[in-house]
Amino acid sequence: MRLWVLILLAKKRFVIKGVVEHNPYMKTFVFEESFKANPGQFAMVFIPGVGEKPFSLSSGESITVEKRGHFTEKFFEMGKGDFVYIREPLGIGFYRMNYLAIAGGSGIAPIIHLVHDGDVKTLLYGAKDKEHLILNSLEQRTEVRYATDDGSYGYPGFVTDLITKELVDEYEFFAICGPEVMMKHAADKLVEFGVPSENIELSLERYMKCGEGLCGICEISGRRVCVDGPVFTYDEVLKMPDFTKFKRAKSGKKVVL
Repeated sequence: MRLWVLILLAKKRFVIKGVVEHNPYMKTFVFEESFKANPGQFAMVFIPGVGEKPFSLSSGESITVEKRGHFTEKFFEMGKGDFVYIREPLGIGFYRMNYLAIAGGSGIAPIIHLVHDGDVKTLLYGAKDKEHLILNSLEQRTEVRYATDDGSYGYPGFVTDLITKELVDEYEFFAICGPEVMMKHAADKLVEFGVPSENIELSLERYMKCGEGLCGICEISGRRVCVDGPVFTYDEVLKMPDFTKFKRAKSGKKVVL
C-alpha cells in the first residue's frame, strides 16, 4: 500500500465539543475525543473542501488557533457539533519539566499544553497588544508575567525584556515558542546568563504539507521540522544557519524570512 494512502487512512474524525473565544484573533477548539500526545507535538487538521494545515496541540483535547488566513477563517466559522479530520500526534515535543517558559504571539499554543500538564512554573508571555493575548485562564495554573509591545497590558515592551538574571537563576530548563527573532534573542539572553544551550528548547515553525517527513517543505538546514522537531534544543538550532534567515515557500523554493 502506498505511503500516501496510509497517511490518508490515518485521519480520524474529531467532533467539536466547545469553542472558547479568547479575543478577536484567537479561539480554542475543544474536542470530544482526546489526543494521545505530549506538549509540543502537533496535529494535521483537515477540513473537507478547504485543505489541511498543522496546528500545535494546546491540551490533551484542544487546539488553539490564531486567525490569519483562509484556512483559519473557515476554522473560526465552526462550532459545537461540527467536525474536522485530524492526524496526530506528530513530531517531537518538549521532554522536560519545571520550565521557565517564554511565549510570543501565537507561539503560546504549545506552551499552553505545557501549562496544562503542570510543567511550567513561570510563564513570560508577550504580544503586540492586549487584544492578541489570551487572558484569565493561564493564571489559574501558573505564574504569568505579561508584556505588550504597545504597553496596553503588563510590561510596556518586549517579552525578552522580562528575562532577568535573578529569574533565570531559579530554573534549569527553558521552553520558548514565538517569532524566530524573538526566540533567538531570548535564547541568546539565557546563554549570556549562563544557561547551557542544551537546556533551552525551542519550538520551530515552518510551512508543512505532509507532516510525515516526505515532502521536505519544512526543511531547515537539513533538518525536517515535522519529524526531527518541531522542538529542538538550542545547541541543535545553533547548527542551523537558516534559522531567522531562510524558509521554504509552498513551491519548495528557499526564500528570505
